[in-house]
Amino acid sequence: MKEKNLKYDDALKRLEELSVQMEQGNISIDDMSECMKEAQQLVAYCRQRLADADARCNALLES
Repeated sequence: MKEKNLKYDDALKRLEELSVQMEQGNISIDDMSECMKEAQQLVAYCRQRLADADARCNALLES
């Protein structure tokens, strides 16, 4: 995953793609493992982006 220029919406879209791929169940265990690893990274990235946005909004509301 390349976080440098990744937008939140793109990360969310990729998470949805990975979810569909894993739900279909027609991938190998190795590929499933890679999908899970990428999904975990994307979830962490999205959580951080949301936390950052929340902090910025709170700062604006307090000023």
